[in-house]
Amino acid sequence: PFSIYKIADVGDVPIYNKLDLNKGLDEIETFYQEIVKNKVIPISVGGDHSITYPILKALGKEKPLNLIHFDAHCDTDSDYHGEKYYHGAVIRNIIESGSVNPNKTIQIGIRGSDEIHWDYSYDKKLNIVHIEDFYEKGISVVAEEIKMIVGNEPTYLSFDIDCLDPVYAPG
Repeated sequence: PFSIYKIADVGDVPIYNKLDLNKGLDEIETFYQEIVKNKVIPISVGGDHSITYPILKALGKEKPLNLIHFDAHCDTDSDYHGEKYYHGAVIRNIIESGSVNPNKTIQIGIRGSDEIHWDYSYDKKLNIVHIEDFYEKGISVVAEEIKMIVGNEPTYLSFDIDCLDPVYAPG
């Protein structure tokens, strides 16, 4: 890829408000707004899943993006102990911000006993591939579903490590 594209490490997002989550999320969004302004396509690594919200707010501000979301959880919870912005609500917050097209979103690997939290995904017409469906269909069929859903339009890929079987990613 280095011979085809200009690739650079722009470093870590500077977070000055480490104890104020909302200000920290604003700082992440501001950082990514500069990336968008400079017509850079970012690859971001690290952080808990809540950082996806300000990243996608910046990237999908002009036109909503499609989303491929690998995770064990839908991450569509509502407020939790008075907090709206946290890792368990990141997909809900992104959709409600208008940064992502819900009909062009696919969540892959969803599992566990959080069925009550899946309603939002179903209500908003997100495409869900539960882990059981993934095993039944196989990688090739799911890959074709992904291509049909997101097409060739700008798409953000989000990968939460817990989408892997805990045997391969314990803890």
